[in-house]
Amino acid sequence: MEFMYKYGLPDNQQLLLDVNSAANRLAVKMKNLDMEEFDISTLNKWYFGNKLENVVSNLKIYSYLLSWSLAKLDISVNKCVFIDYGGGSGMLSLLAKELGVGTVIYNDIYDVCCRDAKIIAESIGNKADYYVQGDIKDLPPKKWTL
Repeated sequence: MEFMYKYGLPDNQQLLLDVNSAANRLAVKMKNLDMEEFDISTLNKWYFGNKLENVVSNLKIYSYLLSWSLAKLDISVNKCVFIDYGGGSGMLSLLAKELGVGTVIYNDIYDVCCRDAKIIAESIGNKADYYVQGDIKDLPPKKWTL
């Protein structure tokens, strides 16, 4: 399992296999992205571009986080709501969508990060269900925008 650490993982083997497969599919989608082609901020061209240069290592981190986030669910992944709080470049949200998480909410305090993450996600077909600019207090449904 290329996108999983060897130790410190949850016991749910099926979840680990599913997350690893999703990370593999996402890596393939991201492999040919050229950050210079996107109408996004210079910061995120650099930041997300650096993540792409080490895509396996970065997806390994996000696979670990997502696996532990979902490990104790007593419902199907496709019925849960996942909030990527402090989403930055949006890579964790991309992975959650690729896995098939029911509702993915991307959240960041910076409007430029929200805009850029949405543009990147749309380009590969893994758009979060909601992009919320603001802090934790801004997460009630009335603040969500598609």
